[in-house]
Amino acid sequence: MLSSAFDQPLPLGELTEERKKEGDRKLIEGFRPTTTPNGILVDSSTKCVFLERMTPDDFPTLAIESAIAEYSRANQGRVDWNSMVDKFHLISSLPHVDFVVSDDRYLHLLFPIAQNPGFAKAAVIKFNEFCVRFLD
Repeated sequence: MLSSAFDQPLPLGELTEERKKEGDRKLIEGFRPTTTPNGILVDSSTKCVFLERMTPDDFPTLAIESAIAEYSRANQGRVDWNSMVDKFHLISSLPHVDFVVSDDRYLHLLFPIAQNPGFAKAAVIKFNEFCVRFLD
């Protein structure tokens, strides 16, 4: 459940460091393990310590998404939610694939920002380049 800090709409341009930190914590909480790889339950104290120590920058896909969100907020204004989610899903694959094929201008604009956290290993190439490189 989201805390009361998120109950009221946030006016554009008023993302405080405190709200950002709380949002990051809630995001990471969704990825927090409940058991060890051996199946041992993680106690609540360990879960709290984990949440206090981790930031989105500790997770490759979250680090990339955070960099894009910060850039978009600062430079692009609001993009419709579906477009942003599509980009997040695509860009989250960057640490795990060799190539992403896309002609989307916004994706190509965001790609250098997505590389900043240092986790993106994929190259983003346009469809024509893909055809030239990989098709007969």
